[in-house]
Parts: sequence; C-alpha cells; structure tokens
Amino acid sequence: MGSRTFDGARFAAYTDDHPPDHVHGLYLVPREQMQGLQNATEAQLGHIEIFGGTDITWSDLDVDHNLRSLLVGRYGSEKWMHSLQHRTVSA
Repeated sequence: MGSRTFDGARFAAYTDDHPPDHVHGLYLVPREQMQGLQNATEAQLGHIEIFGGTDITWSDLDVDHNLRSLLVGRYGSEKWMHSLQHRTVSA
C-alpha cells in the first residue's frame, strides 16, 4: 500500500443509507460499520484527531482506527468483522 497517509478527516451526516465508497478523492465508511462508532452522537463523531498520518481517533469515545485497515475494509476486530458479515447475510 506504500506510504498513504491521512491529510484530513471529518464526520458527515448522510440521509442515504448507502453512500458511495469514494467521492472526489474521499474514502467514505458508514459509521455503523466501524467498531465503536455505531452509537456515537454527531458531536462525538465530529471530534476526530489524526496521529502520524496513519491513525485516526475519536478520543471522546476512546476509539482508534488505522488507515491501512480501513482501506482494506477492516473496520474493527476480527470478532467485529465477523458480526458485520453475519448481519449482512441475515439481512
């Protein structure tokens, strides 16, 4: 994957349940799929910090994610990802 880094992050509320994965160079992930963010308020989601260009954190929620993991579709622990797959199959 080389040396990709974050140069910015933000929370955006969407009315559409299925936003596109990429928009004008942005990588979008529905928050319901990211471990630790599914029950967060918009205010909590808006407090995003970036560390070293490769890690993103929501310190109010004590939630951290890594850029490389997000870019390969890994939005949490192995157990979390298994639960996402189970929800998708059951739906």
